[in-house]
Amino acid sequence: MSKQRKSPPLSKTDLAILSVLWRKGKATGREIFDDLIANEDVSKDVAYTTVKTYVDRLIQKGYAKAKVTGPPNVYVYAATVTREEIMERHEVLEHVIDSLHLTPSAIVRWFDARQKLTPEELVELKKIIEESNHSS
Repeated sequence: MSKQRKSPPLSKTDLAILSVLWRKGKATGREIFDDLIANEDVSKDVAYTTVKTYVDRLIQKGYAKAKVTGPPNVYVYAATVTREEIMERHEVLEHVIDSLHLTPSAIVRWFDARQKLTPEELVELKKIIEESNHSS
């Protein structure tokens, strides 16, 4: 019988870096840093070397990989996991939900307040509610 190894936890910054890599496919450290600053995923006070440390830790955790291209010998990074694989790790979302004591309705309200629900997603949510096995 094989034991399933639990993946190392991901921080908010780890997830932001992975999001950059998922969007771009691959990126240099500078590209990752610039994207994080531009999208306000990290403070403007954060040093490039701090972001580089996060990237190095993602590699150590097995979530990213590096390849040297050159000349001029620049590291290019890519994610080794997909967004869907991370979402399947229910403990990531459960940690956030449990830590913040979120309810399903609170989560939907959060998305709605930030105008992150498309009309298609609203239709899908209504369908899920209508098809729910829970009776009122």
